[in-house]
Amino acid sequence: MSPDSRIRVLAVDDHPLLREGIAALIADETVLEVKRSVDIYEIVSGYVSLKRAGASYKGLCPFHEEKTPSFIVTPQRQTFKCFGCGKGGDAISFVMARENGLKALSSARTV
Repeated sequence: MSPDSRIRVLAVDDHPLLREGIAALIADETVLEVKRSVDIYEIVSGYVSLKRAGASYKGLCPFHEEKTPSFIVTPQRQTFKCFGCGKGGDAISFVMARENGLKALSSARTV
């Protein structure tokens, strides 16, 4: 099996067949295409007030209480990182974490 033919198995709660235990199969290329087509700044700024800080954006972390911004969004890398609680990732993992465990396929649809 070539690396391009690998598939990712994701469970989704919002589809009746998948609630019955059938998994959704998404090609890695599809996941990468979704990640490339979104702007993490636009996604995160819908949840967090962000201010420019050099090439990145800074704000209060949505995952824990804080008074001093330690949450950084870096559009060039399409990533986020909180230096207070340690959470980090991409647009899909941000939506998953923010929506309290929303499954990956549903997060990709949301993004």
